[in-house]
Amino acid sequence: MDQGAAALPVLDRTMLDEVTGGDKELLEELTTLYLDDVEGQFAELANAVQAGEFERIAAIAHGLKGASASMGATQIAHFFKVLEEGGRSGQDAGLADALHGAREAFARVGSLLRGEA
Repeated sequence: MDQGAAALPVLDRTMLDEVTGGDKELLEELTTLYLDDVEGQFAELANAVQAGEFERIAAIAHGLKGASASMGATQIAHFFKVLEEGGRSGQDAGLADALHGAREAFARVGSLLRGEA
């Protein structure tokens, strides 16, 4: 795992509590929206990485980074930041690894969020 990501919690529960105010119903709704959105955009992001479409990579990763950070999903937000920066710089080195890391982090954060909701 990327050393920067390894130092981060998978899920920052403090951030999640700030967003939801402890409201379980809101948490369930936000969890469903977040997980569905990220899952839905992974294929598009993977296609952009494979095709070397750097502007598209940066745009997709930017949105996913913000959504993830808002949910307290710090590890996956880190990987989306790496993807965004790679897209902006036009360098494909490390993009496939970052995408793989994001997928692994998504599985971990999904399990945690479903357990919270």
